[in-house]
Amino acid sequence: MLSGNIWPRLLIVTEEPMRANSSGFGRTMVNIFQNYPIANLLFYVPNGKYNHPDYQLYNSSFITYSNNKLHYKKPKFYANTINALLNIVNTNWQTIRSLKKQLQQIQDFNPDYILVVPMGKETLLEGYRITNCIKKPFYIYLMDDWMQSNFYYLGGSFQLTVKKILQNASGWLMISKYLQQELESRYNIIYKPTLVLHNPVDTDNLHDYESLETDEFIIGYAGSIWQFHFDGLENVAKAIYQLRNKGIRIKLMLYTQLFFWQKDEATYLKYEVEYGGLI
Repeated sequence: MLSGNIWPRLLIVTEEPMRANSSGFGRTMVNIFQNYPIANLLFYVPNGKYNHPDYQLYNSSFITYSNNKLHYKKPKFYANTINALLNIVNTNWQTIRSLKKQLQQIQDFNPDYILVVPMGKETLLEGYRITNCIKKPFYIYLMDDWMQSNFYYLGGSFQLTVKKILQNASGWLMISKYLQQELESRYNIIYKPTLVLHNPVDTDNLHDYESLETDEFIIGYAGSIWQFHFDGLENVAKAIYQLRNKGIRIKLMLYTQLFFWQKDEATYLKYEVEYGGLI
């Protein structure tokens, strides 16, 4: 990927601001690119994402696209139905709106490579459009398997779009070899050059700690809790709760953002899960 110039000009299509206080895959991106020359990076992101003061470092190195969505907010019983229809409108508008300004900015930057880092359908569809318009080698970096749902839009089937962007990529970056193997099997794709890339953590700055002296076994989960994490985590919580009911001294601690805890707090409290804050 880095043949020739060791610091190629890189266009990154993503939805996550790389900020000092980023967590989850945003933190992964910070760790990966923290020593990359800023002049050789250009971020392509939804509007409104880069207004945070922590991001002053990159203020001259990003361009935005319109991601304003129609959404029905009133708490009516038919709101879910209306928003399902609006999502179809939003998706189709995203795929047909003009990219003239953004494409000119990208061409002025003249990237050597494009890196698409999608954590949702909007970024994947945007990355698909950009890589079709800008004829440069591109790579896709996936940290979760969130692409299993299907829907139809003006561009066709979402699943077919996923297959096309995976197939057309010059190579993959994957969180694990298991994700690579699953995608190859699901989309019937012959082997792609793949780099398995975990979150690079700087262990030199680890804080000193003391082990707790307790006769209770503590299982800790640290990280984001999106919907595709929650079902598995809930099953773990149920299993630990059953052990507690049998008299075994064991508990589950969650170390995550307050938003994730509050979203499903009733379920966690039901199974006597404890919140440990964000670490």
